[in-house]
Amino acid sequence: MLHDLISGHIPRHQWGDESLQQLLHSHQPCVIEGCPLVSQLRQWCHFSRLAPAFGEQVLGVHVIPYSCKCFGRFYGPQYGAGGVRPMTFAAFAAKCWKEHLSSTTTTTAPRAWRYYLQAPLLSANDREGAVSSVHSQAVDELLKLVDWSCFDEACRLSGAEHLVNDERLWPAASLHSCQLWAGHGGGSSTPCHFDARHNLLAQLLGSKQVFIVPPCHSFDLYPVAVGEARDNYMQAQLDEPDLNRFPALSRVRVLQATLSEGDVLWLPRYWWHLVRQCDESSENVSLSFWLGGLGNEEFRATCERSAEVVDRTSGCASTEVDAELEDLEFRRSLEQDGQFALLAFKTGRFAEEVACRVCGTNSLGGEFLTALATRDDEGWQVRSKAAKVAGRIRAQLSAILGSVKMANAMLRALTQDRRLIGLGSQIPHGQQIISSETGVWGEFGLSCDPSP
Repeated sequence: MLHDLISGHIPRHQWGDESLQQLLHSHQPCVIEGCPLVSQLRQWCHFSRLAPAFGEQVLGVHVIPYSCKCFGRFYGPQYGAGGVRPMTFAAFAAKCWKEHLSSTTTTTAPRAWRYYLQAPLLSANDREGAVSSVHSQAVDELLKLVDWSCFDEACRLSGAEHLVNDERLWPAASLHSCQLWAGHGGGSSTPCHFDARHNLLAQLLGSKQVFIVPPCHSFDLYPVAVGEARDNYMQAQLDEPDLNRFPALSRVRVLQATLSEGDVLWLPRYWWHLVRQCDESSENVSLSFWLGGLGNEEFRATCERSAEVVDRTSGCASTEVDAELEDLEFRRSLEQDGQFALLAFKTGRFAEEVACRVCGTNSLGGEFLTALATRDDEGWQVRSKAAKVAGRIRAQLSAILGSVKMANAMLRALTQDRRLIGLGSQIPHGQQIISSETGVWGEFGLSCDPSP
């Protein structure tokens, strides 16, 4: 169970503490107490006030059967029952309260549905016009209650990259997007995943449990293959870990915290997180501020330099392998050096992209990388195209990570327990993946939802 993986609590610090500044600067997560970021906004975030603010604006609402507790955010034959339905905020609130009444009275049917609203208030696509994504004057007025000077200070302390040059057209130079989340009913959660940008998650109403995993455990979470629809999610279930199928999960160490109203979680990019609503009978509202860039400029430059190094050499020489010792040194480096952990994880994703591009599909690319991890390529014909490609990939990975040993260990971690074997199951013809992330609304596997 998840509680067996929990090793401690996310640090909590008061806004303005020197220790908080150090955590922001070093990209370590923390819960910020007494943060003025949304202090003026909290009183306006009850459903009864948000409904008129959003007016008739149509929003995306995730719907799943009540027997499920996880909003997968992707729905279809491969992902299970659920959907994203168009609703006004008022309709969403009415459905939530109807489901709540079903659980508190004996004269109505039992609860049938869970709802979770996702409303982009500011999107990267809005920068030129500086209007909110929901195009509501009332919502724009709510955004004026955000303490953007506090946001700017957090960005400055974290070193977040600027995304705009003229802040007259955008609330803050480092802001990428801002999104509101609203739900009702404890126990509902979103799957464990990472974001490629820093996030300030502000709890406005109700409370949430947050479980986070550092990047050093990325390989042990069995990430979905790069190029798949949910490639920032994990294949395994963190809240119900199956150690028989995913044995490396036993090495994962999870930090937890409960966010109360007014708390702000600083979540650095590439930290894995699972978020669960508390309070079965309460409204729950939070606001995400994604900030800074993707932090990939340095990695791209490293890849380019490594390619130049490989071009000037004859590839990667074969060496004697002590896999157990290599793996031990690799895991120690991941745990002791956060920068190396990010580099290794990005290098693994880079290897998957290259293998897919060379082999033509994720499935063949996964088999190819698995062969490299087990060193099967050493038995291939030396002059064959496959052997040459394998030698070049291994050499480039070695150049990026600093040694052949680290590259070997990374490949084994990347492909452990046949993670990349059996990919490529096809979506039925004409069936789209339903997700608010891709802008495709609809439903899969749901019976009729009665009107409120």
